[in-house]
Amino acid sequence: MSGAVWVVDPGEINLELFQCWLDGVPVEKAAAVRKDADGFGADVVLQDTVDEYRTFELLEVLSCSGTLLISRVFLFSTPHPCRVWATVQKYMQNPLQLATQTVITISSGTQQELLALYYAYDDAVMREILCNQLSKKIRNDLDVVADKTRVSLKSVHRQFDNLRRIFRKLEDRPGQLSELVLTRFVLKPKLANNYARLLFMWNNKLLIDKPNLAHLGLSRFLLCSQEFMARWTSWSMLAVRGARAGQGADDQDMDRKFLQDLRELKPEVGAADVTQELSQHCIRALLQRKLDTLSPPPPTSPGNEAQSPPSTGDVHTELARASREQTSIRIQSIFAKVVPSLFQIGAGLSHSRELRDIFEDVMDNVVIPCQGAQCTPEDVKLLFSALVVGFSQLTTLSAATREQYAPVVQRFLAGLSAVTAILYTP
Repeated sequence: MSGAVWVVDPGEINLELFQCWLDGVPVEKAAAVRKDADGFGADVVLQDTVDEYRTFELLEVLSCSGTLLISRVFLFSTPHPCRVWATVQKYMQNPLQLATQTVITISSGTQQELLALYYAYDDAVMREILCNQLSKKIRNDLDVVADKTRVSLKSVHRQFDNLRRIFRKLEDRPGQLSELVLTRFVLKPKLANNYARLLFMWNNKLLIDKPNLAHLGLSRFLLCSQEFMARWTSWSMLAVRGARAGQGADDQDMDRKFLQDLRELKPEVGAADVTQELSQHCIRALLQRKLDTLSPPPPTSPGNEAQSPPSTGDVHTELARASREQTSIRIQSIFAKVVPSLFQIGAGLSHSRELRDIFEDVMDNVVIPCQGAQCTPEDVKLLFSALVVGFSQLTTLSAATREQYAPVVQRFLAGLSAVTAILYTP
């Protein structure tokens, strides 16, 4: 009885070829560009590359479970290593069994490199996946993603399947997403954090395909998602209160009690007199900052007000005064609309449709108007801080109402301020 023996050596895994395999590079092309092939014939290099690709197919099965573990050398009698799929597929259904597998041996350092490469993603591809809210039923749309991003279909499929696999493993699990990804899939912290943010966007179906968002890269939305997770989820409240995990809290979904409070707050601050008082408080704070940057009128000597024709200094003073008046009018006109819009956004977050549009709503109702008022990022930050202070000083609301909703307002505006700053930066 004869058979072939295959030995996998952890020191022989070629990361350069592994990247080619991930990118869908044909085996013939990968063999032709190998940097370690000097002195070997073309046939030998091609066969070795084919063997490497087969090894990667085995690694894919193991990495799909989220764990590649150090194990003993595995020997088997078959001329085709890829047939080992049948041996290890059962581990796909129960990742815990993988801890005792003896299929392949691999060093811990190489393990981390392979996982990092396998679960790496292209921003353009992931943005398209999130834009189109792709699911298994419309997986054929990945062809369009591949064409649009100019990334190989094999790589697009891998990135889509990775995101969906992690989502399914962690869906509805209590705890912090980044820690769950880190422990279940053994990814590096930065990559685990990014996947946590992607999962948050995927789970809440946050839309980023609107025209006014097209100029923003994926990284902006990931940063915004991190702010939502850190401030508006049930897990964020545990952190604030110093409570322990294990109470069913997570940062995959918005805190429903918080969203309910925002909806109940809307009638309180929606009254015309409350809105006007709150808007005026913010306008005064912002105007003071804006007008202080303009040249103040120079002092006039007593008795010399009308003794000479206008000088260059007088002309400058008149221009500065006109600029101050125009700035005042512009800010009052815009922020009289911006302030009510903020609480309208908050009231709508309890509805899934409104939540999905939060990026577009912030851009249309906050970012663009503030840019139209020529506000700097510092001005925008001042607007939100003035709102928090202004709410606590409202005379048109009862003291009991202010006390009840002050934490909700502060929590909401802190998150919205951070997100606005991220979207506002050119």
